[in-house]
Amino acid sequence: MKKLITFSAWVLVSMKLFAQDCTLYYYLQKNKTIEMSTFDEKGIFIRKSVSTVSNVLTSNNRVPATVVSEVFDNN
Repeated sequence: MKKLITFSAWVLVSMKLFAQDCTLYYYLQKNKTIEMSTFDEKGIFIRKSVSTVSNVLTSNNRVPATVVSEVFDNN
């Protein structure tokens, strides 16, 4: 029983130590712009997506963000 309690405590502590800090994720940083381009197999441009993070809130271990995306094609 003592081994089970020790193991359970170790697991809980290790989960807390390795928890993710979402504020470092680039989609969750205010005023960041992410641009992704798509090309076909010949290297010809197909489309581009530009996403801008306009608002980020942090409360109660949650980090909701408002992301505005625009998509452009080759025309």
